[in-house]
Amino acid sequence: MIEFPERLSLETLADVEVVANLLREIRSAALGGNFKRITLDHTNVRCMSPDVALMVVAEIQRCEVYCGSRTVITGTHPKSHEVTELLSEVGFYEALDIKPPKLPASYKSRTYVRVERRNKTLPRVVDSLLECFAKEFSFEEADRKRLHVALIECMDNVFEHAYEVVSDRPYLYKEWWLVGYADHQESSIGFVFYDQGAGIPTTIRRKKKKRVLARLAGWADGQWIDRAVRKPISRYASKRRGHGLDKLKQFLDQLGVEGSLRVIANCGDVEYVTTGGGASIQLLNGGIDGSLIVWKLRGVTKDFAAVAA
Repeated sequence: MIEFPERLSLETLADVEVVANLLREIRSAALGGNFKRITLDHTNVRCMSPDVALMVVAEIQRCEVYCGSRTVITGTHPKSHEVTELLSEVGFYEALDIKPPKLPASYKSRTYVRVERRNKTLPRVVDSLLECFAKEFSFEEADRKRLHVALIECMDNVFEHAYEVVSDRPYLYKEWWLVGYADHQESSIGFVFYDQGAGIPTTIRRKKKKRVLARLAGWADGQWIDRAVRKPISRYASKRRGHGLDKLKQFLDQLGVEGSLRVIANCGDVEYVTTGGGASIQLLNGGIDGSLIVWKLRGVTKDFAAVAA
């Protein structure tokens, strides 16, 4: 049995490391433990953020593919109604093939888009996400199109750049996961995009010439992530591919509402906020598999009209 901590979020470095350790524990038990049954005990989880829920679902799906019928992964039900709703909506119980618990009739739900797991670019998934956002936030048509393009490019980048063709790492080749939400209780909208590939810093270093790598040898993963946002790359010199992150940042910069873009990959954790200033770059101990993109708008209203630059 693997017991989940009471709090699972990515707010602080300590939180990220707790989540990373939990994912490693699940992966180690499932792929290397030779157990017939693994129970994920999240009975006492009181707080879980959508980004963590997505990563846990992705880890379960990865392990189930590699374990096959050798190991059954199952789970308990949380006491918290908020955690129950989140896990039900993102497909956690479906991934475990167990029946989700019922919520009280009086419970006021948030709005979530189920976790999408795909290995190709799918515009209809982005359309569903934007429809979810529309429940809380009124985008002008030009801004809606810009966000649509940025998300499509994130999918393209996973397909073209994130995964190494030859690797002994246990990942689901070229696959990505996406979850979005419109939270009327907190007046916020956001999405989380995740892949289990080599990670943005590793991918960029793989593409750089030796003289550039020698000059930037002392750079940490966070600095490489910041470079990827500021100076997009594309193997094919395409105007479309390699530009998703910088467009997401530009989109935030040009809106009159509080927001943030956070990118966690390997041992780097970089966040940009609309309140001004440069990037906040932090170093993770141990790091995470792949790349995680977390995009949020806060304090939004249905009547707010985004102002295009």
